[in-house]
Amino acid sequence: SILAFEELPRTRRELLDLVKWKMKKAVPFKVEDASVDYQVMPATGIDGEPAKGYSILAVLMPQAVVEEHESVFTRQGIHAGLVELSSFSLMHLYRTVIAKDVPEGDYMLLNATPAFFTVMIHRNGQPLFYRCKSFSLTGDGGADAAARLLRREIQASVLYYQERLHGKSLARVYMRLVGHDSEQAQLAFDRAPLGARPEMIDVGRVLAVSGRMAALDPQRRADALQRLAPAVGAAWGRTS
Repeated sequence: SILAFEELPRTRRELLDLVKWKMKKAVPFKVEDASVDYQVMPATGIDGEPAKGYSILAVLMPQAVVEEHESVFTRQGIHAGLVELSSFSLMHLYRTVIAKDVPEGDYMLLNATPAFFTVMIHRNGQPLFYRCKSFSLTGDGGADAAARLLRREIQASVLYYQERLHGKSLARVYMRLVGHDSEQAQLAFDRAPLGARPEMIDVGRVLAVSGRMAALDPQRRADALQRLAPAVGAAWGRTS
């Protein structure tokens, strides 16, 4: 969630407690049992200009879920140095591409798999909107039901962008899709205010693809890179 603060507490512990208090009714689990982290950013207005106060990008995850992921490594004697959401890893991966494509203005990142759907909208480099829902997009009805659900979620997010965030135009829409048809996803943006056609995130725009991955046929390579993109972004963000 993106939280607004007029002033910040003096210590990290006080800020963590305040984030938990603000998110208490917004998460489907006890905040007392959550792992919490945050990033402090300068506040911006709807017009993208600097504003008074601060914006906090807060992330909460049940501690039991974190421990479940970490245990895979700790059993092998490996310390897990980073637990990150895949959408943020995609931002790390594509930050140089985005800086070139959208030096100013609005852009959207869409990250959809059979298990969740995430939309992030940035304005002038600052996060403006974040929405994430966990559910099965490939339940009863198969591919058609998944396409309808994804289309509905995209259209709802675009409508919110236009009506509540005073969005005029999305200069770019970057998509990472696993288990979804890219053409069907693009159709959901037909009436959206776009500066360019939605495009798939391409690892090849950041790193050279070589070895066994390069030897795959184009479709298999594209599918594999969509699945691997967040992991590549996590590693790239730590080294670049």
